[in-house]
Amino acid sequence: MNVCQIRMMSILPNYAEEIMAYAVRHDYPDIMYAAAPLLLEKPLENVLAEFPPAIAIAWTRYHATWSTCARSAMLILPKFIKPYSQPKQTQNWDQYDGCNCGQPIDSTVNKIIMVLAEGIAPLKDLSWTEKPDLVCCAQMKPAIVNWRASVDRSIKNIPDLSTFV
Repeated sequence: MNVCQIRMMSILPNYAEEIMAYAVRHDYPDIMYAAAPLLLEKPLENVLAEFPPAIAIAWTRYHATWSTCARSAMLILPKFIKPYSQPKQTQNWDQYDGCNCGQPIDSTVNKIIMVLAEGIAPLKDLSWTEKPDLVCCAQMKPAIVNWRASVDRSIKNIPDLSTFV
């Protein structure tokens, strides 16, 4: 690595877009792979505009993998919440009306969905799941801890950009 490359790596995460564009333009894959996760929060079309076609295809596949993980995090949430809720007469998710503590289960689910609706960014740092006001009671906490562990495993299984290039 030359001095310029070392300097660019040292200032990441600052100027991630500019550094990524430079790395792509001059074929510095190590820098490109280091900057890639930092750009996941940016709109896909903005990032793609900076890439040549080969990298754009790889980026689209990389981004899609993260997007799938985000959708999956929302879809698996009921599986973890149901054991801590009070069922009505049917087994449909929309028929679960409250936590065992008596609070409406929608409040916890809605808080999580609202954060995940922001896109990929909330997956990069799941510390928001530890906020005390996220769950209605101590009984619900294990559901969120188990859900987060499942999401963490999914995130760890996402390959880096180099896999798609």
